[in-house]
Amino acid sequence: MRTGRLLLVAVVIVAALLGVGYGWKSATIIADTTPPEILQSFTTHGDIAYPADGRLTVNCYVEEAVGMQGVTCELFSGLPPTGTRLEKITLELVERGFTASLGHGGGGGGGDRTLYHYRGTFTRTLTREKSYILRYWATDEAGHKSDWQTSVRLLNLDGYVKVNGIRVEGPDDSIVVKSLDLTIQVYVTAGADTVQNIYMVINGDQSNIADFTRKGNALTGYYWETTYTLPQDGRYSFTVQVLDTAGNDVQLASFTITMRNQNRWLMVGGAVAVLGLVAVYGYYGRKGRKR
Repeated sequence: MRTGRLLLVAVVIVAALLGVGYGWKSATIIADTTPPEILQSFTTHGDIAYPADGRLTVNCYVEEAVGMQGVTCELFSGLPPTGTRLEKITLELVERGFTASLGHGGGGGGGDRTLYHYRGTFTRTLTREKSYILRYWATDEAGHKSDWQTSVRLLNLDGYVKVNGIRVEGPDDSIVVKSLDLTIQVYVTAGADTVQNIYMVINGDQSNIADFTRKGNALTGYYWETTYTLPQDGRYSFTVQVLDTAGNDVQLASFTITMRNQNRWLMVGGAVAVLGLVAVYGYYGRKGRKR
């Protein structure tokens, strides 16, 4: 009986450490009268560096107070309804309900906003230096819909990004780091002579921008570098933009960086330790009674 009570106490402690809750679930009534808002300034549009595989990846940021069902995106060659729809995809949720301070460029005023980040890649191989039409559809949990139609042009600018020495392999890549301090380097492999400035945007927030400094020399080659300190553990989206001498603001790369929270693993370790101590105590308790 004593060992059973000890095990029960251990289970309760483990549940507390891991955040497990018990009890009846309560019914929730959701009141939502406003449609989601697609944040146009931060959603993929405009000039973008031609992808290595020719397939376009899009990011969509949505403000929604209650909850989202999802986001889709249509790709057209020519203006709809007369243009040809090439493909329609459902975007994957990258980050749910995070808060960002967007200044006054987020479409609807400044201040902290609760956002959803979606991303998806078309399977169709696109043509360099050609403009396409994108149409985004955002649907919230109440069934309200919002849409936004824009254009995108894929320019002949190639390059890659390294984060703390790790190369970003593609637009869907997620880099896991162990330090809040980041060193980000940009290497432009085609069109470097047209680069006027390089900067990056964090979490689609135009007020959270870091400029790059050109380094290197003509003999070994040039690259651009910046440093950035993450505010805390979590997942962050980054977009690297290149401003060229013709005035084009071209998206060179987009990716996510995750700084893992170690506290959860410490709690799990603590829970395992509690169970281990109880097991040892119970074993020696039984052994003592046998004597």
